[in-house]
Amino acid sequence: LDAARTSARITSFYFKPVDALLDAVLRAARRGVRVEVFHSHREALPATDLAWIASAAVYPALLDAGVEVYENRRGEHSKLVLVDDAWAAFGSYNFEDAAHDRLAEAMLASRDERAVAPVRAVFELAADPDNLRVTPETFAALPPAVRARVARYGRFKWWM
Repeated sequence: LDAARTSARITSFYFKPVDALLDAVLRAARRGVRVEVFHSHREALPATDLAWIASAAVYPALLDAGVEVYENRRGEHSKLVLVDDAWAAFGSYNFEDAAHDRLAEAMLASRDERAVAPVRAVFELAADPDNLRVTPETFAALPPAVRARVARYGRFKWWM
């Protein structure tokens, strides 16, 4: 991400990045790279909203930096990174604290067009009508009870 010049696109089940990744995403966006994050909507996982809360806790920083955040109503499960349409990473790594320091996760990165082209094709689906854009306004318009849960539990992202 620190080498990105024009674009960086990321998919994740719920984007609750480790600090190093969050910092790299924010740096890229602040220097003018178009950064897009696609992950699951808060209602996509009916059992609990805790994973979404951990994601929503970083929304203010992402949105303030100009990152475009999209939530898919049906859920997102892929773990992809596409930088400048020329470098791709994919695998099982969820970009989160648990995956980073407690689980066995992996990513493969490549500049080989045979690996990059399929990842690029996935991002052509970004226009999916189930992808809802999160803006500062839509985030502020969340029900008060939801905003309260983000404020209360978001600081515990490392455990969620």
